[in-house]
Amino acid sequence: MTRRPSGYPVAVPFMVGLFHAGLASGASPTSAAGSPGCGLPAAAFCETFESGPAPVAWRGRGGELDRRRFSASRYTQPLATTGDVPFWVRDAELGLMAGEPAECRAGLPTFLPVTDDTLICEPNAHIQTRHLVTATASQNYGVNSYRIRQPFDFAGRTGRLVFDLDLHSELLLGYSSVVISDDPAPTANWDLNGRGPNPRNGLLIVFVGFQRPQSQASVSVHEIQDYATIAVHEDLFNPPVDAARGRLNHIQISLSTHMIQIEASAPSTDGIQFPPPSASAAVTLSAPLPFDRGYVALLSHNHATWKYTQENYGTPHPLRSWN
Repeated sequence: MTRRPSGYPVAVPFMVGLFHAGLASGASPTSAAGSPGCGLPAAAFCETFESGPAPVAWRGRGGELDRRRFSASRYTQPLATTGDVPFWVRDAELGLMAGEPAECRAGLPTFLPVTDDTLICEPNAHIQTRHLVTATASQNYGVNSYRIRQPFDFAGRTGRLVFDLDLHSELLLGYSSVVISDDPAPTANWDLNGRGPNPRNGLLIVFVGFQRPQSQASVSVHEIQDYATIAVHEDLFNPPVDAARGRLNHIQISLSTHMIQIEASAPSTDGIQFPPPSASAAVTLSAPLPFDRGYVALLSHNHATWKYTQENYGTPHPLRSWN
């Protein structure tokens, strides 16, 4: 996935993902507003990635991300693929296939182990700022999860999460999602169908094109309470929003305990200036959220890139999923 600045407004990239993020919630009787940033007047959290890779001393499971700001985890399961061979985690491929995003930066290897699957990339022609790319190699519902450590407080108000994300996706290969949950779950979800592990309570916001071409994206919202899915609102962008590999769409999520609204722009040509939103969806939740202070996680999903593309491309390694 790819990135741009955002705020809770917060944003981050995924699958090979590209991304920017920020969280803005505003002031409340119990929490002070933050300073301006990421396009928000009072951002509780803002990450633009412009400072580059975190110093080695501040890295952890999240590759080049600062572990003081992000908590990273990876999840997969021993499902078999072609020939009943189970896959766990292998290297992610980056740079061998046509249609991939622009080179992250010079000097990177072609195959990335999990220790190097989360990268801060240099500007390019279509994203003229630094941005996050994540390469998710875990096959058959593998996921990389990046939880923002700053809590998201929307008590008594509407909180906003804003970010820039590459929405170009393929259901059978990979896609990106955002999870808002009451607990700081290490891996909030791994499957589009909500088969868990689910958070205790929260919302899964899944960006995928469903049966459309990869150049068209939509979104679904899954309501989770007591670890179970209680409602699914599918394919909410009608018409869908345009998407383009290696270019960022600007996303804004507005959330209260009773409603969620999601807006998305068309892809930017430079990753800095974005057109007005061209897709919008609002959902009245079937049951109020039982929390008003939680956590935001940015997820990059690999559905089954080895199963669905390995034989087509003849690559000797599992292919990575990228957003």
